Amino acid sequence: MSKKNQKAACFFKSACGQIFNKLTLRYFLFGLASVAIKLISFAVFRYGFHIEDVTANAIAWIIFTGFSYYTCRKYVFKSDCHGAKKVAGESSKFILFKIVSLLLEEGLMALLVYVAFKHLKDPSTVSQIIVVTVSSVFNYTVNRLLVFKQKWYQPEQ
Repeated sequence: MSKKNQKAACFFKSACGQIFNKLTLRYFLFGLASVAIKLISFAVFRYGFHIEDVTANAIAWIIFTGFSYYTCRKYVFKSDCHGAKKVAGESSKFILFKIVSLLLEEGLMALLVYVAFKHLKDPSTVSQIIVVTVSSVFNYTVNRLLVFKQKWYQPEQ
């Protein structure tokens, strides 16, 4: 193997090690738990308390966002941010990016369903898979780099 190919292979191995590690596994697992909390919350408010769909979804989103912030802060990124002012700033950024993510999801979903995949029998399913993937990568990246301020290349926690 040439030196150029060796360097490329080494870079690829290093990049994969940074992407597929304990941190991303924790993010994925707590993300699944957050989604489960959102679905359960929605069902409780919609079917248990007979609250209208959009309102039940909004309440579930608030619960989901709070749970997601708590788990990301404590278990995924293990934030060392202390003090009311700093925690308020961190949580505000988290919520802001969750709202940005929601807008991104809505826009991408509309683009995919009504434009890119409108010829399909069921454009919603394939579009939702793409949207969830893009949203997850976006959220992981902004949470890691901008909210919890971890360097991309740093040792495992």
